[in-house]
Amino acid sequence: MNAIKLNSPQFDSEQQYWTTSSEILSQLTDESDEILKQAFKEYEQVMKHVRKEINGSFNEVVELEGILRGHGARIAILSLLINQKLEGEGLPYSDPDVLARTAFLHDVGKLHNSIHTTSLKTGEYNDIDRIIMRGHPKKGSEMVDRAYGMLKNELGEDVRGKLGDIINGIRFHHEGEDGKGYEGLASEDIPMQDKIVAVADIFDAMLSERPYDNRDLSTGEAISQLKRAAHEGRLDAVVVQALIDIKPDESSRGDYFYHIKEIPDPIPATHTVEIMELLDEINAHGDRILSASRGTNSDKY
Repeated sequence: MNAIKLNSPQFDSEQQYWTTSSEILSQLTDESDEILKQAFKEYEQVMKHVRKEINGSFNEVVELEGILRGHGARIAILSLLINQKLEGEGLPYSDPDVLARTAFLHDVGKLHNSIHTTSLKTGEYNDIDRIIMRGHPKKGSEMVDRAYGMLKNELGEDVRGKLGDIINGIRFHHEGEDGKGYEGLASEDIPMQDKIVAVADIFDAMLSERPYDNRDLSTGEAISQLKRAAHEGRLDAVVVQALIDIKPDESSRGDYFYHIKEIPDPIPATHTVEIMELLDEINAHGDRILSASRGTNSDKY
């Protein structure tokens, strides 16, 4: 398995959206591979409805969606691999259908009209920025809930019965085991998909450049930070250990995990039709069109 083809109806049948090393993908079971493909196709459907709620400048929206798309794909892969490890060792694990969709969609709230400009802000966040950003899980869950409401008849029965868990997964992905997360849920109340997504999300963030944080951690340093967070009771220690256990060499920057962040973020040219539809939406709302690009390709969150 050298690449996963994640095709939306707008893609050419041979369009390969992104590829990554066979070392990573060979560890996905056939079941996880299929779930990943289906979750991405569903993500594309959801985003068509989410875009109708967005009134931001064209360049900002396209740039941020590209960033979130790449980040979501990496989190989905890593989350499914962690989940496989937990299940294989007889430990509590997540429903993989719920997990994959939660991972792909967890940061959609950053596209909300009240949040997206802050999501692309360069430099260190101030207190107001942090308050705004804390709203993205709840806003995202509401946006995705409305989108799924429009899609119910297009979903299989297996997924329709899990929508509540997916929506909760998006809402609670910033909760901490110690109860000091965004909404104060403690360990026993945090959905399993969120325990997994939280670890994958933080790990990816530590290996990614961000406008407000110039740290450039090695994978070994990132693992050390995860261990510390687990020791301090902020992350689930069992999930952190599962991530560590699927890593072949934590001392090398060219190792397994580092390749995950090399999945490209930009929206491919085959999205021209969707981009034009979005432009029409923005025109309809009278907002700024084609504002100067911010020029950042940093992968946030």
